[in-house]
Amino acid sequence: MNLFKSQAAQPDDDALQRRSPSLINPESYDPVFYAEMLRLHEFHVLSRWGVVLLLWFVLGSLSLWRLRSELVLMAQHFTWPALRYALAFHPLASLGLVLCVGPTIGVLFWQSRNILLGLPKHELKRLEEATQKIRQQGTSHPLWNLVCRPSQNLGLRPTMQSDGLRQDDFSELDGSSDRSSEFHS
Repeated sequence: MNLFKSQAAQPDDDALQRRSPSLINPESYDPVFYAEMLRLHEFHVLSRWGVVLLLWFVLGSLSLWRLRSELVLMAQHFTWPALRYALAFHPLASLGLVLCVGPTIGVLFWQSRNILLGLPKHELKRLEEATQKIRQQGTSHPLWNLVCRPSQNLGLRPTMQSDGLRQDDFSELDGSSDRSSEFHS
C-alpha cells in the first residue's frame, strides 16, 4: 500500500480548493481557468493581509511606542477611563491605532463573508475579468507567473469525477514511470 502517492502528486491548487470550497462554483468553469481564479483570489487575500501587517508593523508599533508610559500604568491597574485619557491626550497615536484596527476588522469581515457565504456575483465577475485580462496580456502582466504557473501545469492534468469535483490525484500526460517507488522501504 502506497501512502505517499497522492501526497507526492498533489499540486497546490487542490490544497487551495479544500481550504475554500464554497468561494467559486467549479462546475461552471474550465478546470484550468478555475484554478487560475482561485490563485488570483488567494493572491488578493494575502495582499490584503500583507497591507494589514504592514500597517501594524509601521503605524501600530509607532503608536504603541508613543503610548508606552500609559500602557505601563494600565498594565498595573487597568481602567477604561485611563485608556480613554491615554488616547485623548495622544491624538496621533490614537489615529495610528485607528488606521490599524479599521483595516484589520474590514479584512476580517470581508474574508469571513467570503468563507461563509461565498463570493458575491460582482466580485466573482471582477475576478473572472481580471483572470481573463492576465491570460490575454500574457507574460508581460506582473501577475502572470503567480496566476498561470505554466511550469507546474506541464505534464499534469486534473482528473474529474462524475459530479465535477476535482480529485486529489493527478494523472501523468507523458506516461512516465511511477515515482512513488522511491518512498518504499
